[in-house]
Amino acid sequence: MIAINNDNDWSVPESRMGRLRAKEQQKQQNKVNKRKKVTKDPNGSKAPKSVKPQNKKKNENQKKWFWIVGIIVVIFIAIFFIVRRTNNASAKENAERIVQKSFNDDRDNITDNATRAQMVQLAADAKKIRDNTEANQYSQLASLGKSAISFSEEVANLQSGNNYRVTTTGSKVTSLLEDLKATTFKSDFTGFYNEYHKSLTNLKPKAIEVSKLHKQTNNLFKNGKSGTLSASVTTVKLNNLLDKLNKYPNFERASQDLTRVEKAVKTYRKKQASESSSIASSQASESAAIASSQSASAVIASSQSAAASESARSASAKAASESAASSSTRASSSTSASRASSESSSTSSSSSSKK
Repeated sequence: MIAINNDNDWSVPESRMGRLRAKEQQKQQNKVNKRKKVTKDPNGSKAPKSVKPQNKKKNENQKKWFWIVGIIVVIFIAIFFIVRRTNNASAKENAERIVQKSFNDDRDNITDNATRAQMVQLAADAKKIRDNTEANQYSQLASLGKSAISFSEEVANLQSGNNYRVTTTGSKVTSLLEDLKATTFKSDFTGFYNEYHKSLTNLKPKAIEVSKLHKQTNNLFKNGKSGTLSASVTTVKLNNLLDKLNKYPNFERASQDLTRVEKAVKTYRKKQASESSSIASSQASESAAIASSQSASAVIASSQSAAASESARSASAKAASESAASSSTRASSSTSASRASSESSSTSSSSSSKK
């Protein structure tokens, strides 16, 4: 049999109604506990919670971990700012060192020590600098320096040592000059622009003249390269080309053309000598033919003269013979006449005597 408590003891319910009363009492106690948690002291702060010993120890551990994590976060943030500040100082130092090595004092031209790798590094350092003004200045220098190096390499490729390459033509130099004018170097990189503009401007007329002489050299030959000379080649034309090409000894194209023209001169002289020999031989043949003709004419003339003389002699002899014959006839006739006359006289005298 269950013991019955007094009216003030609710811990052991003896019936359903007792259990309900116990639940109700528990609810009331919970409400009271909640109100105690939110009740503030006279100073306005919250009253401390009534925490069980296990929960209190757990909360203390949590607070320790919160402190540890907070300290670690603060340390990381401090390290981040320290590293960032260090990187900023280091980047600025590196950037300035590159600028002093790769650019002149006015920072408007590159030096002979400038390289592409340095410009890439300068651009990377510029991104690490916190001061936007300085960062932009270094970034712009890196961009200008990179473009300037590329252009200077193109100009350098025009030469091989102290001589200009075969590819250094008038059109090539003109194209480079136009490319230079199309950049922002004239306003942003004045020293570099002035240097290369002057250099290319002085080189342009020389390169154009060498290209012109190259075409004239090609025109000396029938196939445009070498071998048989064109019919229009003359000594004057060859000599003019030699004189002009000798003015550009530091152009490989002009030197090659000079060698070709010198060979052309030798070929032309051999041709002229051969033609002169042929002409001389022809003239000798003609002279011999003329002499032979003249000799034959002389022989003929002599023969004709001899024949004429013979004819003349024959005619003279004939004339003399005829003259002698005529004289003889006349003498005979005279004798006959004298005889007749004598006979007539004799007859007359005889007749007279008879009478």
